[in-house]
Amino acid sequence: MRQSFIDFLLKEVGLSKNRIVLEFNLSNTNVLTRRADLVAFDKELNINLLVEFKSNQIGLTESMITQVLDYSRILKPKFICLTNGLEFKCLILEREEYQNISFVEMIEFLKK
Repeated sequence: MRQSFIDFLLKEVGLSKNRIVLEFNLSNTNVLTRRADLVAFDKELNINLLVEFKSNQIGLTESMITQVLDYSRILKPKFICLTNGLEFKCLILEREEYQNISFVEMIEFLKK
């Protein structure tokens, strides 16, 4: 599922593979190393998108949303996407708060 999502970002959204990083390290120590599954940078090299992939065997939970929001406090991306391949929870940063946004709306923003 991860590779399919990356292919979608490259082919359909038009993101550059040079601006996508997998397993992005969130800490500068080896203690409790945390990694974001995927981050994508905009043209100014700001983190524009944070994606966390979960197993398609389980639904998305509040604890998963909390995890990705914790990551967002460090990375401060414009968009967040949490997915298990069947469900998508997408958020956009507006006025210093994350608001729900549909997957389709998020993709339209990313294409700009």
